[in-house]
Amino acid sequence: MIKYISMLLALCIVFLVMQTSMLARFGPFGFTANLIAFVVFFTIITGKRRSPYGLTAALFGGILLDFFSELPFGVWTGGFFSVWVFISLILKSHVQIPFFEKQ
Repeated sequence: MIKYISMLLALCIVFLVMQTSMLARFGPFGFTANLIAFVVFFTIITGKRRSPYGLTAALFGGILLDFFSELPFGVWTGGFFSVWVFISLILKSHVQIPFFEKQ
């Protein structure tokens, strides 16, 4: 668990550096892709129901984006937390994703 969370944090940091330094200069039409949002979204979608990885990705990604954002501190963290709650509720009540486990 610690290994996965540290890899997730490292991935978020690498994508944040790419997003703020390189992609900000080369974005088509002034649009920059939010790589942290992709990491958070796919971590929430592909995680198991009771795993803490989606929440961890939402909080780490939100805090990292808040550090480099012009918006008030907590906007990205609150937004990603809201997305985590919304997607978790939708997956819990309306969608059944099959998980194949090793036997």
